[in-house]
Amino acid sequence: IVELDIRKPKLSDYLGIDNKKGITLYLSGNLNKEELVKPSGVHPNLSVITAGSIPPNPNELLAKPLLDELISDLRRDFDFIIIDTAPVGVVSDSFLLNRLADVNLYVIRADYTPKKFIEDAARYYKEDKLTRMYFVLNSVNMNAIAYRYGYGKKYGYGYA
Repeated sequence: IVELDIRKPKLSDYLGIDNKKGITLYLSGNLNKEELVKPSGVHPNLSVITAGSIPPNPNELLAKPLLDELISDLRRDFDFIIIDTAPVGVVSDSFLLNRLADVNLYVIRADYTPKKFIEDAARYYKEDKLTRMYFVLNSVNMNAIAYRYGYGKKYGYGYA
């Protein structure tokens, strides 16, 4: 996991990992690549690159070719790379980082994420501002959903 929400980093807090030596130090030329990758403490096969200190120039750092080189190097060393970014549309970071992603996952928290954010994300996809975009719905209260099955006229049948 690469924590690239460098404006309001939270991942290192959730995982209880030291955030001092992070990607912002690396991108500003003050840290070696070998010092970046840390164990997550969650699973032996899950590593993390923390954000580091909040920079005065986030867009400038995220646009650096050094970040592209780092992701390219990580692709050789890891099976999957998850890039954690700031919320889509709140700041321009997600659009800037789109160049690095094979897939964009937009996580929607049920009964929490404002409908406007979801509509905006769908519009960004339609306008090709974010490519290869998929939506993930989590925190759904399955007890509140009734199971129904039925057939419709002509071609349709489905689950609700």
